[in-house]
Amino acid sequence: MPDRTRIGGSPCPDSCASTKSGETATSSSAPETISAPQALSTHTSGPVPLYLIAQAISAGIHEHGDGVLAVHIRRTRNHQYLVTLYTGKEEGDAHA
Repeated sequence: MPDRTRIGGSPCPDSCASTKSGETATSSSAPETISAPQALSTHTSGPVPLYLIAQAISAGIHEHGDGVLAVHIRRTRNHQYLVTLYTGKEEGDAHA
């Protein structure tokens, strides 16, 4: 019988089914333990054409850094877009 511990000189990879890690989620988080941002503020750019959306987001991220929590883009008329950055400080964030 051939040796099953090596395949072509390499060790046989372990199957995910046989790892027996038991690392699956067994409970859900209570709503009280989910962190919410403190002092949420918004910063909206003026109407931006489609090809400048990436530059508007980049400028906002450079200005606010790690404080950016979310980015929303909304189409207005004449193929223009409003880019809104939501910024704030996370509750557990000690260095911001």
